[in-house]
Amino acid sequence: MFNHDFHASSAACLSVCGMDQVLDLHGDVVDPDLVVFFSGDQFVMAAEVIRSFQEVFPRYQRTYFETLPAGLLEQQIRTGDLLVGNLRIQIQPDVLACDEPQLRRLHTSDNWFEEIAPYLRNRLVLMVQKGNPRQIRTWDDLARDDVRVVMPDPQLDGIVRQVEQILQAIEGDGIMHKIMKHKIEKGTTVLTNLHHRLAPQRILKGQADVGPVWYPEAALQKQIGNDIDWVELPQGQDGLSAAMAGRFRDAPHAQAAGDFLLFLRSSEAQRIYAKHGYLPLSQSQMQA
Repeated sequence: MFNHDFHASSAACLSVCGMDQVLDLHGDVVDPDLVVFFSGDQFVMAAEVIRSFQEVFPRYQRTYFETLPAGLLEQQIRTGDLLVGNLRIQIQPDVLACDEPQLRRLHTSDNWFEEIAPYLRNRLVLMVQKGNPRQIRTWDDLARDDVRVVMPDPQLDGIVRQVEQILQAIEGDGIMHKIMKHKIEKGTTVLTNLHHRLAPQRILKGQADVGPVWYPEAALQKQIGNDIDWVELPQGQDGLSAAMAGRFRDAPHAQAAGDFLLFLRSSEAQRIYAKHGYLPLSQSQMQA
């Protein structure tokens, strides 16, 4: 399967399914005019957002963007390197777009950003096999001995922080300890390093029964015809939170980065988010 999104008609294409596909790296890595790092869950809408941005700002046609776990993006930014097999990529981002707690932490502790702004909200659901054969209904079910859980690596993905806060509010540390310690030791909780790719894959292959994911990821799997369902979570247990974007102080393409932050909060961008199942900003967030 060939990827024709970026000038493929004038390029030699190599994409062997299962071997030479890199689904989370996109565009012009050489001499781009805008570089955006999105957290991995935003792969659902990132390409459409970039295309729409280019239509509104046609002078920015050589874009490069990644949709990797936020913790991995932070490592890449700190080291300046990303290794993909035996390929080394060195590129400096103009914009980081990830969950609000991580971006605020980096803004406060490392003073990375010239400006930051929220641009969408998201919520968690429990992704399950079609028909929910294990009858999973609540967070408590993830601690059951007969339920195989797929969770992101806590060092790489912000979902775990969200889940930990939810479970602590419900029942203290007991459930989280069982899911993330006892069940890992038994092999009934498995950690992923690319959760937005591996969680649905493991569930579809029958290797896991449930995994917490952001709602648009589950909705996409069903939309494209995969045997996936999800369990809705009650308000207060769904990890509702904002995503924020930050323009780096040393952004190589400062004007493009500023234009992109403006676009992320535009009505057109909000329309794209809504189409893919993201939630609009609250009125107070829009004024922030």
